[in-house]
Amino acid sequence: MNWQMRNSFTQLKKNEYDLATISTSNYSELLRSRDILGYLKFYKKNYK
Repeated sequence: MNWQMRNSFTQLKKNEYDLATISTSNYSELLRSRDILGYLKFYKKNYK
């Protein structure tokens, strides 16, 4: 993570964002669908 990203996160509280890993193929699908909440549900169900 570069310093600009790190600086951006320091201004947020922990409950103000979610971090998730995403594969290249899932990222392409996310860009197509634009359903971030749907992806986060999928991620939490399958990876957390």
